[in-house]
Amino acid sequence: VYDQVAATYVWAWLNRMSGIRQGPTMQGTIGYLRGGHGSLIQKLAEAITDAGGQILLNTRVREIELVNGQAGRVRTFDTTLDFDAVVAAIATPTFSRLIPSAESSYLRRLESSTYLGLICPVMVLNHPLSPYWTLNLTDAESPFSTVISTPHPVDPNYHVVYLPRYTAPDNDWMGVSDDEIREAWLAHLKLIFPAFNESWIEHFAVSRSRYVEPIFNIHMLETMPAVQTPYAGLYLANTAQVYPDLPTSESAIVHAGRVAQIVRQGKP
Repeated sequence: VYDQVAATYVWAWLNRMSGIRQGPTMQGTIGYLRGGHGSLIQKLAEAITDAGGQILLNTRVREIELVNGQAGRVRTFDTTLDFDAVVAAIATPTFSRLIPSAESSYLRRLESSTYLGLICPVMVLNHPLSPYWTLNLTDAESPFSTVISTPHPVDPNYHVVYLPRYTAPDNDWMGVSDDEIREAWLAHLKLIFPAFNESWIEHFAVSRSRYVEPIFNIHMLETMPAVQTPYAGLYLANTAQVYPDLPTSESAIVHAGRVAQIVRQGKP
């Protein structure tokens, strides 16, 4: 798909990476949330419940019903729920599967959205691995493309290392067990850092997502899905809509504010 990637997307990444290097030494500077993104999610959850909202955990949605041109009930695997408005903050391909009764032309447009999947082992180490925040690898034989090393957001005695692999949503690696991924990833990591010892690992976990980053193709402005769907009371909100900005945490937060304004304006 590389020949379909928009030039603005490539420029945005180059501009972002060069923008962190400032000062006479061009030293890179980054920041992170104290407590990690979990602290942000926790504060958001507290604000919702303090305002009288309710959060349902472990509740899988089966379908968003569409009735007479507007959003109807939300059917889960256990019950049905009624809302004044529904905001689907999920990847576009997943959203299309939740509205099977939508017009075929709208479903085709949603299904044309392309995404990269992600397999990302993360380690908590009791020893620093690399003096560099990011190492981008060009070795085609490597199971991961980047080594990201950061201080632990809570305990300075530990270090967090991410070993991401961006891939197609249906790549075979998606079905590989955590143990096999650990074995393959660590074997290659030892080639890059011969001094690395598995005794440094305090925690190792593997996260997977089939739709983690939208691919910003050429003509993206004409093809990206709108927040307001063709159905009253139904909204779609995801990072495919932040173009020409990059799908970062910062742009997602700004976009969430825009979505909230749209939803408020659309209420009867």
